[in-house]
Amino acid sequence: MHEDVENFSKQVDFGAAAGVGFQSKMGLGFGVRYVAGVSSAGTVGDFRSGVAQGSMFYIF
Repeated sequence: MHEDVENFSKQVDFGAAAGVGFQSKMGLGFGVRYVAGVSSAGTVGDFRSGVAQGSMFYIF
């Protein structure tokens, strides 16, 4: 199976990220971000990667 993945995907993928965040005066905060692949991630066909992230944090 390892050989199948090696032949199908590239080792390096370039992406661009955009996101927003908020922190309240109490120290509670949250953020969201999306990372979109700008180059083709595969050697067969044209597909790009994409990741959506969310975070929640508290600062003392």
